[in-house]
Amino acid sequence: DNNSMGLAKMEIMRQKSHTRPRASYPAKRYGELVEILPVMTPKRIARFLSRIDRTAALGCHPFTGSTNQQGYGLVQGSDNYLGFSFLAHRVMWALDHQIEPGSAVIRHSCDNPSCINPDHLSLGTQADNVRDREARKRRDVRGEQIGTAKLTVAQVREIKSSVGRSL
Repeated sequence: DNNSMGLAKMEIMRQKSHTRPRASYPAKRYGELVEILPVMTPKRIARFLSRIDRTAALGCHPFTGSTNQQGYGLVQGSDNYLGFSFLAHRVMWALDHQIEPGSAVIRHSCDNPSCINPDHLSLGTQADNVRDREARKRRDVRGEQIGTAKLTVAQVREIKSSVGRSL
């Protein structure tokens, strides 16, 4: 009917008046470094700090929010209508030191990916991180643990067991 048509037109006009044209959003490319500190508003900082478990053993403070597949905490932020995900340990380091880590690596002295205790975090290079890994003998990755693996352990066993049968 006419009344519902008029309401639909009003809703479209309301939506148009509350959005910016796509061309006016700032352009960011994937992989481009985004500064952490300007994005972390007081409200976001409070939310971030509320997701820290300071009761854990060994002095680690695990991040209790969302994590990526490797177990590192993820913090959401946005700037000028663009959304970003930051690694929680990088956010903690930036907040603790009040400087941007830039392209530097934030290393964990505890080898706990979810830990964001500032006492366990240090700035370094990828080479420093690799030396840490080798010194702690954490290079023992096999099979599915390797990021480029194409087969699972079960698939490899199946292939090996079927080799004699199919010939």
